[in-house]
Amino acid sequence: WIVDGRDVPGRVFRTVLPFLNAYVAIAFAALGMVPLRAAIAAPSQAVTRRGVINMPGKDGVIDYVQAHVAPGEPILVYPYLPLYYYLTETASPTRYEYFQPGMNTKEQSEEIVSRLASRQVRVVLFESSFAEKIPNSWPQTPLLAIANDRVTDYILRNYRTCSILQSPRDWRFLFMVRKDLACL
Repeated sequence: WIVDGRDVPGRVFRTVLPFLNAYVAIAFAALGMVPLRAAIAAPSQAVTRRGVINMPGKDGVIDYVQAHVAPGEPILVYPYLPLYYYLTETASPTRYEYFQPGMNTKEQSEEIVSRLASRQVRVVLFESSFAEKIPNSWPQTPLLAIANDRVTDYILRNYRTCSILQSPRDWRFLFMVRKDLACL
């Protein structure tokens, strides 16, 4: 309504309207420049299978996954960072891009475990410290859901750590392979 101003009576408003619209447009453009400037000025670059991207720091996860996993290969990034699927040109072995204990059902966790077992998924990227983020970011998550995470239990029982990787935000991911396979 403010853009065309038909509902607002008075000549003063009609006179000020173009300036108001220009101000709003400039304000939105300036606000849009803030994240763009941060991305352009990022101190580090990563060469991904999707192209070169600027990042706030070195990403050891992307480099390691691309060196040890073929494009298109199913890997599980658990519980949460589906951007790695895209950047490394890999895919989730399940229909879920991310899965978070307490936000998904037990049936969905069973489905993930079943897919990992039936497809013999070779690699899991596991953020073992993710549970520490839940109380601050998702405070309503039931503690029982975190303590009884079937997917984590399955991963720890059937996969072993080959390397500890670090993201630009200092998140640690365990690069894990099935226990019956050698580390890559």
